[in-house]
Amino acid sequence: MEHFNLPRMILSLLILTSYACVGQAVQQAHANGTDRRHVDKLPNGTYAVAEYTPQRIKRMEGHFLDSTLTIPHGPFAFYHPNGRIESCGMYHHGVKVGQWVAQDSRGVRKADRHYTGLSGEELLLSVGVISKAAPLSEEH
Repeated sequence: MEHFNLPRMILSLLILTSYACVGQAVQQAHANGTDRRHVDKLPNGTYAVAEYTPQRIKRMEGHFLDSTLTIPHGPFAFYHPNGRIESCGMYHHGVKVGQWVAQDSRGVRKADRHYTGLSGEELLLSVGVISKAAPLSEEH
């Protein structure tokens, strides 16, 4: 039986989608003026993004739904300063979903987490920690 390797699977998805880019890639400088961001608009309308340090070490790569890059959606990977994967997994409309894997700077797996895809409020509602308030009635 083949061993399941989530980091390798996420990287494969990121590589495959980066080859499917359309249009011109956009090179942006972060507000702090040090890190660089490479953005490609994909045929499906999402944006593939990779962020690099001034030393050209990848810090993050992933996909976003919007051109302002505020709603992560799809495969994501974050990197240690030495270039090894720190964590990777999937986002769905800005919320972590499924299995996320974390590794130390030597590449040793340190934690796996499973995300339900529920927002914080939905999760608290689902386990009964909070309850949804009834709408206020209008008085005439």
